[in-house]
Amino acid sequence: MANLLDRNLYGYTYSKHNDVDSIGIQYHITNLCDLRCKHCYMGGEQISDELSKEENIKLLHELEKYLKNKNKIASMTITGGDPILSEKFWSTLLFIKESKYMKGTSVLGNSFHLNRTVVEEMKQAGVDFYQVSLDGLEKTHDENRRRGSFEDAIR
Repeated sequence: MANLLDRNLYGYTYSKHNDVDSIGIQYHITNLCDLRCKHCYMGGEQISDELSKEENIKLLHELEKYLKNKNKIASMTITGGDPILSEKFWSTLLFIKESKYMKGTSVLGNSFHLNRTVVEEMKQAGVDFYQVSLDGLEKTHDENRRRGSFEDAIR
C-alpha cells in the first residue's frame, strides 16, 4: 500500500479543524488529458500505470484509516491530467463525501468537459470548488494550451 501512496498522494500540513490537525492532500487520480499544455509536468505522455478502480478505493480506505489513527482531517484536492476523464472520478468524490475524515473537496482540471449537468453533479458530490487555470491573456493562454481554451475557461 505504501507504493500506492507514493505514486498518488502529496500531503502537507494545512490548518487546525476543531482542535484536529488538518492536512491538505492533492490526489492525482489520472494522467488522462486531452490537452498538451507546454508547461505540463506530465510531458504530454499518457502513462498507463494508473490505479484501477479497486486499487483507488483501497487507497482511499488506507488513507481514511491513517487519518483516523492520527486524529487528522484531510482537505482533498482531486487532479490529474483532467480528473473528469477518469473512470475513478465519481467514485472518488462519493468516497470523500461519505468520509468522516476527508472534508473540503476541490477539483483542479480543464474547462472543456464542464457543463451545467456535470457542475451540478459535482456540487451534489460535495465539491466545494473547481479550479481552472488561466495563463494570461487569450493569445498566451491559447498558445500554451490549445486554440479556444481561453474562451472556454472564461465560460
